[in-house]
Amino acid sequence: MSERHSTDPRILIWCAVLLTIFFISDLMFQWTAGGILYVLVIILALRSSKDRYVYFFAGLTSVLLILSWRLSPSVEKVWHASIIIIWVTAISGLRFKKEGIIKSSLAAIVDSSLDAIIGKTLNNIVISWNKAAEHLLGYNREEIVGHSDYILIPEGRLYMEQQLLDEVKEGKEIKHYQTIRLHKDGHMISVALTLSPIKDPFGNIVGISSIAQDITERIAAEKKLEELNDQIALERKKIRKVLSIEEHLNTIFDMDKLIDFVVNKTTEVLEAEKCSVIIVDYDTRELCIKGHKGIEDKFVTGKELIAADSISGLIAREAGPVLVLDIESDHRFSRKNRVSYHSKSFMSVPIKLGSSLMGFINVADKNSDQGNVFSDLDLKILCMIVRQVAVAIENAKLYRDLQHLTITDPLTDIYNFRYFTRTLDHEILRLKRHPSRPLCLFMIDVDNFKSYNDTFGHLAGDSLLQMMSKVLTKSVREIDIVCRYAGDEFAVILPETDALEANMVAERIKRSVDDISLKRKVTVSIGIAKCTEHNTNRYELIQSADIALSKAKQSGKNLVYSFNNI
Repeated sequence: MSERHSTDPRILIWCAVLLTIFFISDLMFQWTAGGILYVLVIILALRSSKDRYVYFFAGLTSVLLILSWRLSPSVEKVWHASIIIIWVTAISGLRFKKEGIIKSSLAAIVDSSLDAIIGKTLNNIVISWNKAAEHLLGYNREEIVGHSDYILIPEGRLYMEQQLLDEVKEGKEIKHYQTIRLHKDGHMISVALTLSPIKDPFGNIVGISSIAQDITERIAAEKKLEELNDQIALERKKIRKVLSIEEHLNTIFDMDKLIDFVVNKTTEVLEAEKCSVIIVDYDTRELCIKGHKGIEDKFVTGKELIAADSISGLIAREAGPVLVLDIESDHRFSRKNRVSYHSKSFMSVPIKLGSSLMGFINVADKNSDQGNVFSDLDLKILCMIVRQVAVAIENAKLYRDLQHLTITDPLTDIYNFRYFTRTLDHEILRLKRHPSRPLCLFMIDVDNFKSYNDTFGHLAGDSLLQMMSKVLTKSVREIDIVCRYAGDEFAVILPETDALEANMVAERIKRSVDDISLKRKVTVSIGIAKCTEHNTNRYELIQSADIALSKAKQSGKNLVYSFNNI
Protein backbone atom coordinates (compact mmCIF):
# COMPACT_ATOMS: atom_id res chain seq x y z
CA MET A 1 0.00 0.00 0.00
CA SER A 2 1.36 3.43 -0.97
CA GLU A 3 2.00 6.23 1.50
CA ARG A 4 -0.93 8.28 0.12
CA HIS A 5 -3.34 5.36 0.57
CA SER A 6 -2.19 4.78 4.16
CA THR A 7 -2.99 8.42 5.13
CA ASP A 8 -6.50 8.40 3.63
CA PRO A 9 -8.30 7.34 6.89
CA ARG A 10 -6.68 10.15 8.88
CA ILE A 11 -7.54 12.70 6.19
CA LEU A 12 -11.17 11.57 6.17
CA ILE A 13 -11.40 11.79 9.97
CA TRP A 14 -9.96 15.30 10.01
CA CYS A 15 -12.26 16.36 7.20
CA ALA A 16 -15.28 15.04 9.16
CA VAL A 17 -14.11 16.70 12.40
CA LEU A 18 -13.52 20.09 10.73
CA LEU A 19 -16.80 19.87 8.88
CA THR A 20 -18.66 19.20 12.15
CA ILE A 21 -16.90 22.07 13.91
CA PHE A 22 -17.60 24.52 11.10
CA PHE A 23 -21.28 23.48 10.87
CA ILE A 24 -21.91 23.78 14.66
CA SER A 25 -20.06 27.10 14.75
CA ASP A 26 -22.15 28.36 11.85
CA LEU A 27 -25.39 27.44 13.71
CA MET A 28 -24.26 28.83 17.05
CA PHE A 29 -22.82 32.13 15.95
CA GLN A 30 -24.84 32.51 12.73
CA TRP A 31 -21.99 34.10 10.75
CA THR A 32 -22.09 34.59 7.07
CA ALA A 33 -18.44 33.80 6.43
CA GLY A 34 -18.70 30.36 7.96
CA GLY A 35 -19.38 28.78 4.63
CA ILE A 36 -16.04 29.89 3.26
CA LEU A 37 -14.26 27.80 5.91
CA TYR A 38 -15.68 24.72 4.26
CA VAL A 39 -13.09 25.34 1.51
CA LEU A 40 -10.44 24.18 4.01
CA VAL A 41 -12.23 20.84 4.21
CA ILE A 42 -12.13 20.55 0.40
CA ILE A 43 -8.41 21.44 0.35
CA LEU A 44 -7.74 18.78 2.99
CA ALA A 45 -9.80 16.22 1.01
CA LEU A 46 -7.65 16.95 -2.06
CA ARG A 47 -4.73 15.36 -0.20
CA SER A 48 -6.47 11.99 -0.29
CA SER A 49 -5.82 9.42 -3.02
CA LYS A 50 -9.43 9.16 -4.21
CA ASP A 51 -11.21 11.79 -6.26
CA ARG A 52 -14.58 10.60 -4.93
CA TYR A 53 -13.66 11.81 -1.43
CA VAL A 54 -13.34 15.35 -2.80
CA TYR A 55 -16.71 15.13 -4.55
CA PHE A 56 -18.28 13.62 -1.43
CA PHE A 57 -17.20 16.47 0.86
CA ALA A 58 -18.01 19.10 -1.78
CA GLY A 59 -21.57 17.74 -1.93
CA LEU A 60 -21.80 17.35 1.85
CA THR A 61 -20.67 20.94 2.53
CA SER A 62 -23.18 22.19 -0.04
CA VAL A 63 -25.97 20.31 1.78
CA LEU A 64 -24.81 21.63 5.17
CA LEU A 65 -24.71 25.20 3.85
CA ILE A 66 -28.30 24.91 2.65
CA LEU A 67 -29.28 23.28 5.93
CA SER A 68 -27.70 26.04 8.04
CA TRP A 69 -29.52 28.66 5.97
CA ARG A 70 -32.84 26.87 6.47
CA LEU A 71 -32.28 26.64 10.21
CA SER A 72 -31.52 30.34 10.55
CA PRO A 73 -33.39 32.09 7.75
CA SER A 74 -33.42 35.44 9.59
CA VAL A 75 -29.69 35.79 9.06
CA GLU A 76 -28.71 36.84 5.58
CA LYS A 77 -26.16 34.43 4.20
CA VAL A 78 -24.27 34.17 0.93
CA TRP A 79 -24.59 30.39 0.76
CA HIS A 80 -24.96 30.46 -3.03
CA ALA A 81 -21.52 32.05 -3.45
CA SER A 82 -19.99 29.67 -0.88
CA ILE A 83 -21.30 26.65 -2.77
CA ILE A 84 -19.84 28.00 -6.03
CA ILE A 85 -16.47 28.63 -4.33
CA ILE A 86 -16.49 25.13 -2.82
CA TRP A 87 -17.17 23.43 -6.17
CA VAL A 88 -14.72 25.64 -8.07
CA THR A 89 -12.08 24.76 -5.45
CA ALA A 90 -12.90 21.04 -5.72
CA ILE A 91 -12.90 20.86 -9.51
CA SER A 92 -9.84 23.15 -9.96
CA GLY A 93 -7.98 21.35 -7.22
CA LEU A 94 -8.59 17.99 -8.83
CA ARG A 95 -7.40 19.32 -12.20
CA PHE A 96 -4.15 20.73 -10.79
CA LYS A 97 -3.70 17.58 -8.76
CA LYS A 98 -3.88 15.42 -11.91
CA GLU A 99 -1.49 17.70 -13.75
CA GLY A 100 0.92 17.54 -10.83
CA ILE A 101 0.68 13.75 -10.75
CA ILE A 102 1.35 13.58 -14.49
CA LYS A 103 4.32 15.92 -14.22
CA SER A 104 5.78 14.05 -11.28
CA SER A 105 5.23 10.73 -13.07
CA LEU A 106 6.94 12.01 -16.18
CA ALA A 107 9.79 13.35 -14.09
CA ALA A 108 10.08 9.99 -12.34
CA ILE A 109 10.09 8.18 -15.68
CA VAL A 110 12.78 10.47 -17.04
CA ASP A 111 14.83 10.15 -13.87
CA SER A 112 14.52 6.35 -13.82
CA SER A 113 15.33 5.93 -17.53
CA LEU A 114 18.41 3.88 -18.36
CA ASP A 115 19.24 6.34 -21.13
CA ALA A 116 20.76 9.74 -20.39
CA ILE A 117 18.05 12.36 -21.04
CA ILE A 118 19.29 15.95 -21.23
CA GLY A 119 17.27 19.09 -21.82
CA LYS A 120 19.05 22.09 -23.34
CA THR A 121 18.22 25.60 -24.42
CA LEU A 122 18.80 26.67 -27.97
CA ASN A 123 22.14 28.03 -26.77
CA ASN A 124 23.16 24.56 -25.52
CA ILE A 125 22.73 25.44 -21.84
CA VAL A 126 21.75 22.36 -19.84
CA ILE A 127 18.41 22.81 -18.05
CA SER A 128 17.61 19.19 -17.08
CA TRP A 129 19.82 16.23 -16.24
CA ASN A 130 18.58 12.80 -15.17
CA LYS A 131 20.32 10.18 -13.04
CA ALA A 132 21.30 8.11 -16.09
CA ALA A 133 23.13 11.14 -17.50
CA GLU A 134 24.92 11.53 -14.19
CA HIS A 135 25.90 7.87 -14.21
CA LEU A 136 26.98 7.92 -17.86
CA LEU A 137 28.95 11.17 -17.92
CA GLY A 138 30.01 11.60 -14.29
CA TYR A 139 28.55 15.09 -13.67
CA ASN A 140 25.78 15.61 -11.11
CA ARG A 141 22.92 18.10 -11.62
CA GLU A 142 24.58 20.87 -9.62
CA GLU A 143 27.77 20.63 -11.68
CA ILE A 144 26.20 20.68 -15.14
CA VAL A 145 22.81 22.44 -15.03
CA GLY A 146 23.23 26.03 -16.18
CA HIS A 147 26.43 25.26 -18.08
CA SER A 148 27.04 24.58 -21.78
CA ASP A 149 27.16 20.94 -22.84
CA TYR A 150 30.17 21.68 -25.05
CA ILE A 151 32.31 20.36 -22.19
CA LEU A 152 30.93 16.91 -23.09
CA ILE A 153 32.00 17.07 -26.76
CA PRO A 154 35.58 16.25 -27.92
CA GLU A 155 37.23 19.25 -29.53
CA GLY A 156 37.55 17.64 -32.96
CA ARG A 157 33.78 17.02 -33.13
CA LEU A 158 32.47 20.47 -32.18
CA TYR A 159 31.88 21.64 -35.74
CA MET A 160 30.02 18.46 -36.73
CA GLU A 161 27.88 18.55 -33.57
CA GLN A 162 27.03 22.20 -34.18
CA GLN A 163 25.75 21.31 -37.65
CA LEU A 164 23.47 18.69 -36.13
CA LEU A 165 22.13 21.17 -33.56
CA ASP A 166 21.41 23.67 -36.34
CA GLU A 167 19.30 21.03 -38.09
CA VAL A 168 17.38 20.34 -34.86
CA LYS A 169 16.73 24.08 -34.38
CA GLU A 170 15.09 24.02 -37.80
CA GLY A 171 12.71 21.31 -36.60
CA LYS A 172 14.49 18.17 -37.78
CA GLU A 173 14.81 15.13 -35.53
CA ILE A 174 18.14 13.27 -35.48
CA LYS A 175 17.84 9.58 -34.55
CA HIS A 176 20.53 7.15 -33.37
CA TYR A 177 23.51 9.27 -34.37
CA GLN A 178 26.72 7.55 -33.23
CA THR A 179 29.28 9.88 -31.69
CA ILE A 180 31.65 10.34 -28.76
CA ARG A 181 31.10 12.02 -25.39
CA LEU A 182 33.67 12.98 -22.75
CA HIS A 183 33.27 11.63 -19.24
CA LYS A 184 34.07 13.89 -16.32
CA ASP A 185 37.32 11.96 -15.74
CA GLY A 186 38.38 12.51 -19.37
CA HIS A 187 37.80 9.09 -20.96
CA MET A 188 35.66 8.82 -24.07
CA ILE A 189 32.32 7.04 -24.30
CA SER A 190 30.63 5.84 -27.46
CA VAL A 191 26.97 6.92 -27.51
CA ALA A 192 23.96 6.85 -29.82
CA LEU A 193 22.21 10.24 -29.77
CA THR A 194 18.62 11.11 -30.52
CA LEU A 195 18.12 14.88 -30.78
CA SER A 196 14.59 16.34 -30.85
CA PRO A 197 13.25 19.90 -30.77
CA ILE A 198 11.24 21.01 -27.70
CA LYS A 199 8.21 23.11 -28.63
CA ASP A 200 5.94 25.39 -26.57
CA PRO A 201 2.11 25.22 -26.83
CA PHE A 202 2.27 27.59 -29.79
CA GLY A 203 4.64 25.36 -31.80
CA ASN A 204 7.75 27.48 -31.27
CA ILE A 205 11.04 25.64 -30.73
CA VAL A 206 12.30 26.63 -27.30
CA GLY A 207 14.85 23.93 -26.54
CA ILE A 208 16.50 20.66 -27.49
CA SER A 209 16.00 17.22 -26.00
CA SER A 210 19.02 14.92 -26.15
CA ILE A 211 18.77 11.20 -25.38
CA ALA A 212 22.17 9.48 -25.13
CA GLN A 213 22.49 5.69 -25.05
CA ASP A 214 25.78 4.09 -24.05
CA ILE A 215 26.83 1.83 -26.95
CA THR A 216 30.42 1.17 -25.83
CA GLU A 217 29.70 -2.51 -25.13
CA ARG A 218 27.68 -2.82 -28.33
CA ILE A 219 30.52 -1.39 -30.42
CA ALA A 220 32.98 -3.69 -28.66
CA ALA A 221 30.66 -6.64 -29.36
CA GLU A 222 30.27 -5.57 -33.00
CA LYS A 223 34.04 -5.27 -33.31
CA LYS A 224 34.50 -8.70 -31.78
CA LEU A 225 31.82 -10.10 -34.09
CA GLU A 226 33.57 -8.51 -37.05
CA GLU A 227 36.86 -10.05 -35.95
CA LEU A 228 35.15 -13.43 -35.58
CA ASN A 229 33.62 -13.08 -39.04
CA ASP A 230 37.03 -12.18 -40.44
CA GLN A 231 38.51 -15.18 -38.65
CA ILE A 232 35.78 -17.46 -40.03
CA ALA A 233 36.32 -16.05 -43.52
CA LEU A 234 40.07 -16.66 -43.14
CA GLU A 235 39.46 -20.23 -41.95
CA ARG A 236 37.12 -20.88 -44.87
CA LYS A 237 39.67 -19.49 -47.30
CA LYS A 238 42.42 -21.68 -45.86
CA ILE A 239 40.19 -24.75 -45.77
CA ARG A 240 39.31 -24.21 -49.44
CA LYS A 241 43.02 -24.06 -50.22
CA VAL A 242 43.61 -27.23 -48.19
CA LEU A 243 40.85 -29.00 -50.13
CA SER A 244 42.40 -27.85 -53.41
CA ILE A 245 45.71 -29.29 -52.20
CA GLU A 246 44.03 -32.65 -51.65
CA GLU A 247 42.63 -32.62 -55.19
CA HIS A 248 46.08 -32.07 -56.69
CA LEU A 249 47.87 -34.48 -54.35
CA ASN A 250 45.78 -37.34 -55.69
CA THR A 251 47.13 -36.70 -59.19
CA ILE A 252 50.87 -36.56 -58.38
CA PHE A 253 52.69 -39.90 -58.21
CA ASP A 254 56.27 -38.75 -58.74
CA MET A 255 57.81 -38.43 -55.27
CA ASP A 256 60.04 -35.44 -56.06
CA LYS A 257 57.21 -33.51 -57.70
CA LEU A 258 54.93 -34.42 -54.83
CA ILE A 259 57.33 -33.08 -52.20
CA ASP A 260 57.93 -29.85 -54.15
CA PHE A 261 54.16 -29.33 -54.48
CA VAL A 262 53.63 -29.89 -50.75
CA VAL A 263 56.37 -27.41 -49.79
CA ASN A 264 55.05 -24.67 -52.08
CA LYS A 265 51.40 -25.09 -51.13
CA THR A 266 52.11 -25.34 -47.40
CA THR A 267 54.03 -22.06 -47.36
CA GLU A 268 51.28 -20.44 -49.44
CA VAL A 269 48.37 -21.55 -47.22
CA LEU A 270 50.14 -20.82 -43.92
CA GLU A 271 51.76 -17.61 -45.19
CA ALA A 272 55.20 -18.81 -44.17
CA GLU A 273 58.62 -18.18 -45.67
CA LYS A 274 60.29 -21.45 -44.65
CA CYS A 275 59.16 -25.04 -44.99
CA SER A 276 60.90 -28.40 -45.08
CA VAL A 277 59.72 -31.96 -45.62
CA ILE A 278 61.83 -34.50 -43.76
CA ILE A 279 61.43 -38.17 -44.67
CA VAL A 280 62.68 -41.21 -42.75
CA ASP A 281 65.08 -43.37 -44.79
CA TYR A 282 63.86 -46.88 -44.07
CA ASP A 283 67.22 -48.43 -44.89
CA THR A 284 69.34 -46.26 -42.57
CA ARG A 285 66.50 -45.09 -40.25
CA GLU A 286 67.92 -41.59 -40.56
CA LEU A 287 66.12 -38.31 -41.27
CA CYS A 288 66.79 -36.63 -44.58
CA ILE A 289 65.34 -33.46 -46.09
CA LYS A 290 63.52 -34.32 -49.32
CA GLY A 291 62.20 -30.85 -50.06
CA HIS A 292 62.60 -27.37 -48.65
CA LYS A 293 61.96 -23.68 -49.22
CA GLY A 294 63.72 -20.70 -47.69
CA ILE A 295 66.33 -22.84 -45.88
CA GLU A 296 70.07 -22.44 -46.39
CA ASP A 297 71.85 -25.37 -48.04
CA LYS A 298 74.25 -25.82 -45.14
CA PHE A 299 71.31 -26.73 -42.90
CA VAL A 300 69.90 -29.10 -45.51
CA THR A 301 73.06 -31.18 -45.85
CA GLY A 302 74.30 -30.76 -42.29
CA LYS A 303 74.81 -33.79 -40.06
CA GLU A 304 73.08 -32.00 -37.17
CA LEU A 305 69.75 -32.93 -38.71
CA ILE A 306 69.93 -36.39 -37.20
CA ALA A 307 71.69 -35.44 -33.97
CA ALA A 308 69.91 -36.52 -30.81
CA ASP A 309 69.85 -32.98 -29.40
CA SER A 310 68.80 -31.35 -32.69
CA ILE A 311 65.37 -29.79 -33.10
CA SER A 312 64.38 -32.58 -35.50
CA GLY A 313 65.56 -35.18 -32.99
CA LEU A 314 63.59 -33.54 -30.17
CA ILE A 315 60.47 -33.28 -32.29
CA ALA A 316 60.86 -36.93 -33.31
CA ARG A 317 60.73 -37.86 -29.64
CA GLU A 318 57.61 -35.69 -29.14
CA ALA A 319 55.85 -37.92 -31.72
CA GLY A 320 53.00 -35.42 -32.06
CA PRO A 321 52.20 -31.98 -33.50
CA VAL A 322 54.39 -29.23 -32.04
CA LEU A 323 53.52 -25.52 -31.93
CA VAL A 324 56.27 -23.26 -30.60
CA LEU A 325 55.43 -19.61 -29.95
CA ASP A 326 58.96 -18.64 -28.87
CA ILE A 327 61.83 -21.09 -29.26
CA GLU A 328 63.94 -19.18 -26.73
CA SER A 329 61.37 -19.39 -23.92
CA ASP A 330 59.83 -22.79 -24.75
CA HIS A 331 61.05 -25.24 -22.08
CA ARG A 332 61.26 -28.06 -24.63
CA PHE A 333 63.92 -26.26 -26.68
CA SER A 334 65.17 -23.15 -24.83
CA ARG A 335 67.80 -22.24 -27.38
CA LYS A 336 68.92 -19.10 -29.14
CA ASN A 337 67.04 -18.39 -32.34
CA ARG A 338 69.13 -18.70 -35.49
CA VAL A 339 70.03 -15.50 -37.29
CA SER A 340 68.60 -16.86 -40.55
CA TYR A 341 65.13 -17.10 -38.97
CA HIS A 342 63.10 -13.89 -38.78
CA SER A 343 60.71 -15.06 -36.05
CA LYS A 344 60.93 -17.37 -33.04
CA SER A 345 57.74 -19.28 -33.78
CA PHE A 346 57.53 -22.51 -35.78
CA MET A 347 55.44 -25.67 -36.20
CA SER A 348 56.31 -29.29 -36.81
CA VAL A 349 53.86 -32.12 -37.49
CA PRO A 350 54.82 -35.79 -37.94
CA ILE A 351 53.76 -37.53 -41.14
CA LYS A 352 52.16 -40.78 -40.00
CA LEU A 353 50.24 -43.56 -41.61
CA GLY A 354 48.71 -45.58 -38.83
CA SER A 355 51.45 -45.98 -36.25
CA SER A 356 54.25 -45.79 -38.83
CA LEU A 357 56.30 -42.58 -38.77
CA MET A 358 57.11 -41.46 -42.31
CA GLY A 359 58.68 -38.08 -41.57
CA PHE A 360 57.85 -34.46 -40.63
CA ILE A 361 56.72 -31.19 -42.14
CA ASN A 362 58.28 -28.12 -40.52
CA VAL A 363 57.06 -24.56 -41.07
CA ALA A 364 58.72 -21.35 -39.84
CA ASP A 365 58.88 -17.57 -40.34
CA LYS A 366 55.22 -16.67 -40.58
CA ASN A 367 54.73 -13.48 -42.58
CA SER A 368 51.06 -12.56 -42.29
CA ASP A 369 48.78 -9.65 -41.52
CA GLN A 370 47.92 -11.50 -38.30
CA GLY A 371 51.55 -11.33 -37.15
CA ASN A 372 54.61 -13.57 -37.14
CA VAL A 373 53.48 -16.06 -34.47
CA PHE A 374 51.72 -19.24 -35.53
CA SER A 375 48.31 -19.91 -33.95
CA ASP A 376 46.32 -23.00 -32.99
CA LEU A 377 44.38 -22.54 -36.23
CA ASP A 378 47.64 -22.68 -38.21
CA LEU A 379 48.55 -25.91 -36.44
CA LYS A 380 45.13 -27.42 -37.26
CA ILE A 381 45.54 -26.43 -40.91
CA LEU A 382 49.03 -27.98 -41.03
CA CYS A 383 47.70 -31.19 -39.45
CA MET A 384 45.00 -31.34 -42.16
CA ILE A 385 47.65 -30.94 -44.85
CA VAL A 386 49.91 -33.57 -43.27
CA ARG A 387 47.12 -36.15 -43.13
CA GLN A 388 46.61 -35.72 -46.85
CA VAL A 389 50.35 -35.78 -47.52
CA ALA A 390 50.76 -39.07 -45.64
CA VAL A 391 48.22 -40.76 -47.91
CA ALA A 392 49.73 -39.12 -51.02
CA ILE A 393 53.25 -40.30 -50.12
CA GLU A 394 51.99 -43.83 -49.57
CA ASN A 395 50.14 -43.70 -52.89
CA ALA A 396 53.30 -42.46 -54.61
CA LYS A 397 55.28 -45.33 -53.09
CA LEU A 398 52.67 -47.85 -54.16
CA TYR A 399 52.60 -46.35 -57.63
CA ARG A 400 56.39 -46.47 -57.81
CA ASP A 401 56.38 -50.10 -56.64
CA LEU A 402 53.69 -50.92 -59.18
CA GLN A 403 55.66 -49.19 -61.92
CA HIS A 404 58.74 -51.11 -60.83
CA LEU A 405 56.83 -54.39 -60.99
CA THR A 406 55.49 -53.63 -64.47
CA ILE A 407 58.96 -52.97 -65.92
CA THR A 408 61.08 -55.34 -63.80
CA ASP A 409 61.68 -59.05 -64.14
CA PRO A 410 60.74 -60.61 -60.79
CA LEU A 411 63.51 -63.25 -60.85
CA THR A 412 66.54 -61.22 -61.88
CA ASP A 413 65.40 -57.74 -60.74
CA ILE A 414 66.45 -56.17 -64.05
CA TYR A 415 64.21 -54.66 -66.72
CA ASN A 416 61.73 -57.00 -68.42
CA PHE A 417 60.76 -57.43 -72.06
CA ARG A 418 58.02 -54.75 -71.88
CA TYR A 419 60.47 -52.10 -70.71
CA PHE A 420 63.02 -53.32 -73.25
CA THR A 421 60.72 -52.81 -76.24
CA ARG A 422 59.50 -49.41 -75.01
CA THR A 423 63.01 -48.14 -74.33
CA LEU A 424 64.41 -49.48 -77.62
CA ASP A 425 61.66 -47.63 -79.54
CA HIS A 426 62.52 -44.45 -77.65
CA GLU A 427 66.27 -44.77 -78.39
CA ILE A 428 65.66 -45.44 -82.10
CA LEU A 429 63.42 -42.35 -82.27
CA ARG A 430 66.12 -40.30 -80.54
CA LEU A 431 68.71 -41.61 -83.02
CA LYS A 432 66.56 -40.42 -85.90
CA ARG A 433 66.50 -36.91 -84.39
CA HIS A 434 70.26 -37.03 -83.71
CA PRO A 435 71.89 -39.30 -86.34
CA SER A 436 75.40 -38.53 -85.06
CA ARG A 437 74.71 -40.49 -81.86
CA PRO A 438 75.12 -44.25 -82.58
CA LEU A 439 73.09 -47.03 -81.03
CA CYS A 440 73.97 -50.70 -80.53
CA LEU A 441 72.09 -53.72 -79.23
CA PHE A 442 73.35 -56.92 -77.55
CA MET A 443 71.48 -60.22 -77.60
CA ILE A 444 73.09 -62.55 -75.02
CA ASP A 445 72.42 -66.24 -74.50
CA VAL A 446 73.74 -68.52 -71.72
CA ASP A 447 75.51 -71.45 -73.40
CA ASN A 448 74.20 -74.89 -72.50
CA PHE A 449 71.72 -73.48 -69.98
CA LYS A 450 69.27 -76.35 -70.45
CA SER A 451 71.97 -78.89 -69.61
CA TYR A 452 72.94 -76.86 -66.50
CA ASN A 453 69.29 -76.62 -65.45
CA ASP A 454 68.66 -80.34 -66.00
CA THR A 455 71.84 -81.32 -64.16
CA PHE A 456 71.59 -79.09 -61.09
CA GLY A 457 67.88 -78.33 -60.94
CA HIS A 458 65.67 -75.32 -61.51
CA LEU A 459 66.76 -73.53 -58.33
CA ALA A 460 70.36 -73.67 -59.47
CA GLY A 461 69.23 -72.46 -62.90
CA ASP A 462 67.42 -69.52 -61.32
CA SER A 463 70.51 -68.72 -59.26
CA LEU A 464 72.59 -68.75 -62.45
CA LEU A 465 70.22 -66.27 -64.15
CA GLN A 466 70.34 -63.98 -61.10
CA MET A 467 74.13 -64.08 -61.11
CA MET A 468 74.17 -63.33 -64.83
CA SER A 469 71.96 -60.24 -64.36
CA LYS A 470 74.37 -58.87 -61.72
CA VAL A 471 77.40 -59.47 -63.90
CA LEU A 472 75.78 -57.77 -66.89
CA THR A 473 74.72 -54.76 -64.79
CA LYS A 474 78.25 -54.31 -63.38
CA SER A 475 79.90 -54.74 -66.77
CA VAL A 476 78.06 -51.92 -68.57
CA ARG A 477 77.63 -48.17 -68.05
CA GLU A 478 74.84 -46.51 -66.08
CA ILE A 479 73.21 -45.26 -69.27
CA ASP A 480 73.10 -48.78 -70.74
CA ILE A 481 69.86 -50.73 -70.24
CA VAL A 482 70.13 -54.40 -69.23
CA CYS A 483 66.97 -56.48 -69.77
CA ARG A 484 65.86 -60.07 -69.54
CA TYR A 485 64.65 -60.91 -73.00
CA ALA A 486 63.25 -64.42 -72.51
CA GLY A 487 64.29 -67.60 -70.68
CA ASP A 488 68.11 -67.57 -70.54
CA GLU A 489 68.42 -64.73 -73.05
CA PHE A 490 69.35 -61.16 -72.12
CA ALA A 491 69.38 -57.93 -74.09
CA VAL A 492 71.47 -54.79 -73.54
CA ILE A 493 70.69 -51.44 -75.18
CA LEU A 494 73.81 -49.28 -75.57
CA PRO A 495 72.96 -45.65 -76.41
CA GLU A 496 75.67 -43.48 -78.01
CA THR A 497 77.86 -46.54 -78.56
CA ASP A 498 79.63 -47.43 -81.83
CA ALA A 499 80.36 -50.99 -83.07
CA LEU A 500 84.00 -50.91 -81.89
CA GLU A 501 83.02 -49.77 -78.40
CA ALA A 502 80.24 -52.35 -78.32
CA ASN A 503 82.74 -55.15 -79.09
CA MET A 504 84.94 -54.02 -76.22
CA VAL A 505 81.97 -54.07 -73.80
CA ALA A 506 80.92 -57.50 -75.06
CA GLU A 507 84.41 -58.93 -74.48
CA ARG A 508 84.38 -57.46 -70.97
CA ILE A 509 81.06 -59.19 -70.29
CA LYS A 510 82.44 -62.50 -71.59
CA ARG A 511 85.48 -62.28 -69.31
CA SER A 512 83.30 -61.37 -66.29
CA VAL A 513 81.12 -64.43 -66.93
CA ASP A 514 84.22 -66.62 -67.03
CA ASP A 515 85.10 -65.42 -63.52
CA ILE A 516 81.74 -66.47 -62.03
CA SER A 517 82.11 -69.23 -59.44
CA LEU A 518 79.37 -71.78 -60.18
CA LYS A 519 78.90 -75.52 -59.98
CA ARG A 520 80.51 -75.75 -63.40
CA LYS A 521 81.97 -73.30 -65.87
CA VAL A 522 79.40 -71.22 -67.76
CA THR A 523 79.92 -69.18 -70.93
CA VAL A 524 77.77 -66.82 -73.00
CA SER A 525 77.35 -66.05 -76.66
CA ILE A 526 76.77 -62.42 -77.67
CA GLY A 527 75.30 -61.04 -80.87
CA ILE A 528 75.83 -57.34 -81.67
CA ALA A 529 73.76 -55.19 -84.04
CA LYS A 530 74.20 -51.52 -84.82
CA CYS A 531 71.23 -49.39 -85.72
CA THR A 532 71.73 -48.20 -89.34
CA GLU A 533 69.62 -47.17 -92.28
CA HIS A 534 69.04 -50.90 -92.96
CA ASN A 535 67.44 -51.60 -89.56
CA THR A 536 65.70 -48.40 -88.56
CA ASN A 537 62.98 -49.96 -86.42
CA ARG A 538 62.87 -52.19 -83.40
CA TYR A 539 61.94 -55.39 -85.22
CA GLU A 540 64.78 -55.09 -87.75
CA LEU A 541 67.35 -54.21 -85.09
CA ILE A 542 66.33 -57.13 -82.85
CA GLN A 543 66.36 -59.46 -85.85
CA SER A 544 69.90 -58.31 -86.77
CA ALA A 545 71.16 -58.90 -83.21
CA ASP A 546 69.41 -62.25 -83.09
CA ILE A 547 71.05 -63.31 -86.37
CA ALA A 548 74.43 -62.30 -84.94
CA LEU A 549 73.74 -64.33 -81.77
CA SER A 550 72.84 -67.40 -83.86
CA LYS A 551 76.12 -67.05 -85.80
CA ALA A 552 78.05 -66.89 -82.52
CA LYS A 553 76.41 -70.07 -81.21
CA GLN A 554 76.82 -71.87 -84.55
CA SER A 555 80.51 -70.93 -84.59
CA GLY A 556 81.21 -72.76 -81.35
CA LYS A 557 79.63 -70.65 -78.61
CA ASN A 558 81.44 -68.47 -76.06
CA LEU A 559 81.89 -65.97 -78.87
CA VAL A 560 81.06 -62.35 -79.71
CA TYR A 561 79.65 -61.83 -83.18
CA SER A 562 78.68 -58.57 -84.86
CA PHE A 563 75.90 -58.39 -87.44
CA ASN A 564 77.95 -55.83 -89.40
CA ASN A 565 80.59 -58.48 -90.02
CA ILE A 566 78.18 -60.84 -91.83
